[in-house]
Amino acid sequence: MKKVTATPSWGVTIIEDDATGEVSLQCVCGGIGMYYRRVILTPEEAEELRAGSFDFDRMVREVCRETELVRERLVPSIPEE
Repeated sequence: MKKVTATPSWGVTIIEDDATGEVSLQCVCGGIGMYYRRVILTPEEAEELRAGSFDFDRMVREVCRETELVRERLVPSIPEE
């Protein structure tokens, strides 16, 4: 089951899947039209997250720009309540 484990800043959510151990970052992208994008974190990124050294701002920029760093790891977003 996927559950929100942190909301480090407005529009940024960390989601963990109990069944798979997968950690993902979901963020709000866009300008006039806003939408969610979600990326699966690599094991190294998940470790940085746990250690408190993860760069959220950089990752949000990568996700919203759909750069080569994250393009293959983008997955469907999860509706926020």
